[in-house]
Amino acid sequence: MQDNHSWKIMFNKKIIMFFLLASLIVVLPGCTKESQNLKFEDAYGEDGEGVLGTFCNAGVLYSHKGITYLFNPDTEMIAPICTRINCSHQGKSPQNPHPSCDAYLGEIAGYTAIIGDYLYYVSRPDEATGSAGMFEKEFCRADKDGTNRTILYKADDISFSTIGKYENGYFLYGYYNQEYTNGEPREKDEVGMCVLNLETEEMTQIKLEDLYGGRIGGMTVVEDSLYYRVSYNTESLKGYDFAFFTDPANEEFLNSVSRIEIWKYNLKTGEKDLYYSGSREQSVMGLGYGYLYYSDNQDTEQVVKNLKTGKEYRVIESVRNTPFISGEGIYLPGDGKIKLWKYETENVEEIGSYPDNEEMIIQWISKDYVYAIVFYENGYKTMYYDRDEFMKGHFTGREYTVGN
Repeated sequence: MQDNHSWKIMFNKKIIMFFLLASLIVVLPGCTKESQNLKFEDAYGEDGEGVLGTFCNAGVLYSHKGITYLFNPDTEMIAPICTRINCSHQGKSPQNPHPSCDAYLGEIAGYTAIIGDYLYYVSRPDEATGSAGMFEKEFCRADKDGTNRTILYKADDISFSTIGKYENGYFLYGYYNQEYTNGEPREKDEVGMCVLNLETEEMTQIKLEDLYGGRIGGMTVVEDSLYYRVSYNTESLKGYDFAFFTDPANEEFLNSVSRIEIWKYNLKTGEKDLYYSGSREQSVMGLGYGYLYYSDNQDTEQVVKNLKTGKEYRVIESVRNTPFISGEGIYLPGDGKIKLWKYETENVEEIGSYPDNEEMIIQWISKDYVYAIVFYENGYKTMYYDRDEFMKGHFTGREYTVGN
């Protein structure tokens, strides 16, 4: 595990990323993996509802005033997904209470991704109002231009989401509720997940026990089992302000009350087993594509675990920034270098180095591009790179901005 200094760097980076992406899009990594059996590509988003965005092979999808736009990295152009001639592409307003634009997916919609031949997204119906209406969610499929919409699943008990990822033919979605549907606060958060099979369009909704500060932070399907990461506290931390959580003097206490667990849930039988348990300092850094990546001690040793075979690998690397888990391996950024631990070779390969005054967090790798946030001494930029050049260690990219 990273030392206290590097943990604080990572923690501060995550705070910066939260405010950065809340104003643009809030989406993090994913990767494409070809399959002979599934035509589905992959995508990944965090906290997508309300800020609306995801990366996919087509580019970056995001929403502005209810209209879904696509940033095309090939052309560097931004345009609504609606293809109707003479459409004004207007969202909902007092003057336009019933938008007709095909790019309007709802005032609150997220995890919008082009997967194969379709557009998938999660939305709250515009007609849903009041406290109970906040819990209504529709999991939808449409054509890539927003037409021919189909509701695949409806829920009336989901308030906030923490993760939504498209991986190997599944849409994996984690959520939590801090209130009851009548608006009364809960003592503990209700935590749950939805697993949508994109091929059969069958949905499995899973409700966990109520937890203090419970959050789903990672999910992956291996054969008939769902592995998921849940974090929670052993006692209530409500009432503490932001300064309390960032004060180093409180770090020992926070570590003592925090829990991070990995569970294995059988999608056919509903049985579940505890797979891994640790505290905040035993950080689970990645879960995806059938692999678990975590730290299990106070030095630089990391563990990669194949969830199908149970085989473990020790990776001695300094990882200052969030690793990126992809279809071909785990990208390890830190100390001015990008390295890749490859599933195929079971070894770490160095990709290249970037300037000492920069730090990089990879957000997404598509079939043609690498997207990243690059931090400088006095700020940051959202960048994208030609994937082939990036893999050769050539980190000369282009800046892009969406959501304005």
